[in-house]
Amino acid sequence: MSNTVTQATTIVGGYTKYGPVTPEAQKIFNEVFPDGLHGNLIYEPYEVATQVVAGINYKYKCSVQPKNPDNPIMWEATVVIHQPLEGEPVLMSINPI
Repeated sequence: MSNTVTQATTIVGGYTKYGPVTPEAQKIFNEVFPDGLHGNLIYEPYEVATQVVAGINYKYKCSVQPKNPDNPIMWEATVVIHQPLEGEPVLMSINPI
């Protein structure tokens, strides 16, 4: 048996581990995606990681589906939103997972 203690390593400037979407993270997401919509697609975040920069970057894992209920196709995407120290949040990227 070993008595070593394993500690999580935090990379300065890196993202946290993904975790549940907090009320604050959901609020930021909703400012960029009112009603979860972006174009004709519905985005629903299920996990989020954050990165402290000049503000905060939020990296969401989202399920995505067309707004049209007749199209049952679903996929996942990573959405990055930057919340500057002052001002409105900005959509930085959307990438399929």
